[in-house]
Amino acid sequence: MAPEPERARRSAPSALSRLTLSLAGTVRPAEAALLVAQVRRARAAGVTSFDLVEAADPLVARTLLAQAFPEGDDAVVVIAPLGARHDPAPAARAPSGRAPAPGLSITELPTPTRPGPRGLATVYESTAERPGVLPPPSPGETGARAVPAGLLRCRSVDDLDRVAPSPAEVWLSGSYSLIEPGLVEAADRRLRGRFRWLARDPFAGGRLDGSRFLGAGSVPAGAPVRTVRELASEFAPVARFGFLALPRRRTLAQAALWYALDRPEVVSVCVPLPSPERWEELLGFARSPPLTEAERERIRELSVPASVGRPPAADGG
Repeated sequence: MAPEPERARRSAPSALSRLTLSLAGTVRPAEAALLVAQVRRARAAGVTSFDLVEAADPLVARTLLAQAFPEGDDAVVVIAPLGARHDPAPAARAPSGRAPAPGLSITELPTPTRPGPRGLATVYESTAERPGVLPPPSPGETGARAVPAGLLRCRSVDDLDRVAPSPAEVWLSGSYSLIEPGLVEAADRRLRGRFRWLARDPFAGGRLDGSRFLGAGSVPAGAPVRTVRELASEFAPVARFGFLALPRRRTLAQAALWYALDRPEVVSVCVPLPSPERWEELLGFARSPPLTEAERERIRELSVPASVGRPPAADGG
């Protein structure tokens, strides 16, 4: 096989760790202390980047990060939504029409009360729906690491039209997985490798790690009931890539992480903060065997170009 010269595209080391942990959803009062402990445990395991974009209330999540690192931490980078407002988990988010469990309020948190982690570099993510001028990183927070001035969230090729080719690397984020690699490939064709990518949804909506239908609310209220034929079609790609799971050595979720990080432009992969039973599988994925060249070749043979045009109409998911 031909060598992989594109790996030389990377320049300065990224400030983001290989895994970025997403503090998604609602933080309930009883969960606050556990979340702080998990963040500290993740930092001890080498994670330096934390994502608040999917947090129901980014102000609460940011303040809990400040509690996790009360003295600051020069290595930690926080990814926050640009222009986010307080959003105390509206009732529409509740599964099956039930009233949502109350989320933690910013007023319930002890000091520090400043709505942001002190001493931590913050990167803001912009979207087509929430455009804005992205601020530069604060002086003294970046050190020798490559910290982006901001990220642009790309959900479709249409969003890539907002990015002009530039001699400098642009920082983007969006989906990238074994099942849905098309958006990064489209970015590569347009930007000729002059970009870095925060890979979101590496498990393709929970299909690659088995979490698709776990827990209450995994199927949104009002979503259409899927037929057996539709489910078979939806999960057929998972069966195609099943050969990547090695008994007692590598799960399919770990293979999905290796796949995403094999891409030279991908600087980090965003995954949910894992449950205790999945902590070792995700945070310890590097102890599993990397993909071999034979496996990569087979992936290329099996990959089907994904639709990355205009986003599909909302269906409640």
